[in-house]
Amino acid sequence: MKTNYRSILLKLGLGLIAVSLVSSTIRYYALETFRAGSSRSLIAPAGQMLQPGEHKFTFSAVSDTGARNAPIERILRQIRHSKSKFVLYLGDLVRYRNESHFRWITSELSEKLKRLHFYAVPGNHEITRRDGKVDYSLYNAIFGPAYYWFSYGNTLFIGLDSSKSKIDGKQFEWLSDTLKHIRPLYKHCIVFTHVPPINPGRPGYKVLDDYSRNRLAELLPQGNVNLLLAGHVHNFQESTFAGIPFYTLPSSGQKVRSDIPEFGYVDVKINDKEIEKVKPRYVHGDNEVEFFENFASSVLVKESIHIFAVWTLGAGLLFLLIAAVLKPKKKS
Repeated sequence: MKTNYRSILLKLGLGLIAVSLVSSTIRYYALETFRAGSSRSLIAPAGQMLQPGEHKFTFSAVSDTGARNAPIERILRQIRHSKSKFVLYLGDLVRYRNESHFRWITSELSEKLKRLHFYAVPGNHEITRRDGKVDYSLYNAIFGPAYYWFSYGNTLFIGLDSSKSKIDGKQFEWLSDTLKHIRPLYKHCIVFTHVPPINPGRPGYKVLDDYSRNRLAELLPQGNVNLLLAGHVHNFQESTFAGIPFYTLPSSGQKVRSDIPEFGYVDVKINDKEIEKVKPRYVHGDNEVEFFENFASSVLVKESIHIFAVWTLGAGLLFLLIAAVLKPKKKS
């Protein structure tokens, strides 16, 4: 019995074209799912003076979600039902620095924040590409400047960019000027950043370099900073840095490195006289991830899927062309 190569090539060609079309369609759907991104502005209010008459308020600080939707959804729901006026986000909102993750998490924020305002500084996940190179373009496009100040009521908030585990000289010059010229206008001053200068639970682990730590230890007390908040270590810790009350935040989605196996955040209560209280809050429930959104935002949108679809389509068309050239086998 002779092999019918023409029939085999036709089946192979049609099969490959079908695979190409299916993979392209799924990838297109995944991209379109997160195409819109956030329908609200998440740009930091750099240099803005918000609610100048409000001297008694509460805000929340969150860090290290890693694009896990279920924990941050529960956290934001809990914050929405509290008295918090806004959310500070201390970095590592996405899992990977790619457009799909940014679009996914910002669309989630747009849906879940509702009345809450959201002011972020970058973490290492927002600025580090897969090849190890640093790129702020996606972060800046969505959240604005990497470091900035704003005020709310009687309190000055200073967000620092420590996403590279260091702070450069230019940013320190800006910080020094801000503490010198803007700080005296306000009763309280809170500095928030991603990488902490120290890690009380594990000294030297996931902290700033020596130069950055020493400069902060010099500048923050001179500027009469009242509170320092940081993320990155995924563990709520209360300590002091250069004589300043200092807290690291629990994880809100990434791996927990704490004796308390829960995701969480902190509430900070301020009155006219003092920063009254910094209190950790935790959310309960399992640590599930919404499977489709996780899969679609990481796997299906990869450029390699597009390349695979193009090559598969080309191979399928080639097989059909060869089959068309071959003469049909005559029936005996």
